[in-house]
Amino acid sequence: MSAKDKYIEDRQYLIDKSSNPDKKKDSLGIEFDRRVEQGKIIVKNGNYQLNPSKEVKEFVDAGKAKFKSELAKGGEVKKYMGGGSVHKNKSKMITKRGWGASRKT
Repeated sequence: MSAKDKYIEDRQYLIDKSSNPDKKKDSLGIEFDRRVEQGKIIVKNGNYQLNPSKEVKEFVDAGKAKFKSELAKGGEVKKYMGGGSVHKNKSKMITKRGWGASRKT
């Protein structure tokens, strides 16, 4: 079984969904040939592999670098949220924001 046949077999769901299965099978074969010429599919030993674009590779590499740098920090834990502001209103204190909002203390 060639790489092209495996590619078409993997996309059998598209053929099943199509109103004209023979035409869809032919168009998938043409698409496979075109993508091989463009370098988007790599064929080795009767198998095929999708070749990610340059942008996708850069995105994945940046994500890996960020993940590694976060591991190097040693697992820091974020602190609790800061408190709200308190304004003096005549003789009583009234909190304006935060966990005790609109509560007289």
